[in-house]
Amino acid sequence: MNQILSLTAAAVILVAGALMQGKWTERWVNEPPEEVDRWVQRLDDVPLVIGDWRGEVGESDERQLQVAKAAGGTSVAYKNQITGEIVSVFLVAGRGRYVANHTPDKCYVAAGYNMGQTPQLYEVVVKEYEKSGQVQPEFYTARFSKEEPDHSEHLRILWAWSDGNGWDDASATAPVMYKMYVISPMVDHGEPIEDSAAKKFVDEALPAIDAALFPQDTSATPASATPPPTGDDGDGDTKSGAEA
Repeated sequence: MNQILSLTAAAVILVAGALMQGKWTERWVNEPPEEVDRWVQRLDDVPLVIGDWRGEVGESDERQLQVAKAAGGTSVAYKNQITGEIVSVFLVAGRGRYVANHTPDKCYVAAGYNMGQTPQLYEVVVKEYEKSGQVQPEFYTARFSKEEPDHSEHLRILWAWSDGNGWDDASATAPVMYKMYVISPMVDHGEPIEDSAAKKFVDEALPAIDAALFPQDTSATPASATPPPTGDDGDGDTKSGAEA
C-alpha cells in the first residue's frame, strides 16, 4: 500500500510541473486544435489489461489542466498479477513546445528528491519490436531517493517522447507529441535498471500502448517534426539533451 501511495504522489509531482510549463505562451504551433484533441482522446484508449498487468486510472483535475493550457493527460497504476510488481504510468499529450519540456530531473529535485545519477539514455529492448524489426525505444532514466521520517523512498523513472515515429529523446520537437513517464519503486538505491519493474513494463506493455495511441488509420498520421528552438527555452535556461 505504501508503494502505491508513493507512486501516486510521484505522479502528482509530474502533473504539477507539467501545469507550470503550460503557462508559457504558445509558439511554433502548426497543428489545429482538432488534431491536438484527437491525440488527447486516444489517451482514453490506453488498455488497463496488458498481459499480466492490471491497471487503475487515477483522478485528474480538468479545471487545472484548462487553466494551465495543458492539452490532457492520464495516470494509471499497474500491478503485475504474477509478480506483484507495481508501476505508475503518466502520459501527457499536447503541443510539442509544452510536452518537450519539464523533466523529472528538474521537478523531482525541486520536490526534495535526491537524483542518484545524471539522466542516461537507455534503449529498452522490446521483444515484440525486436521480432518485427521495429526501432527500439530509447528512454531517459535516473534514480531518485527521498528520506522520510519513517521510511526511505527509492524510485526508478523512465521517460521519453513520441510523435508517432518511436519513443526517444525529443531532440526534434513535433507540433503534437506524447510524453510518457514510467515510475517504479526500487528494492534499494543500487538496483540496476535491468531488474526494475519500469523496464519490464515497457518491454511487455509498450506495443499495446502504441497500438492505442497510434491506431492504423488516416487520423493517426503523426505530425511532421519541426526543428526545435535554440537558446532560451522561455524561462531563461538553455535546454540540454536531458532537458529537452
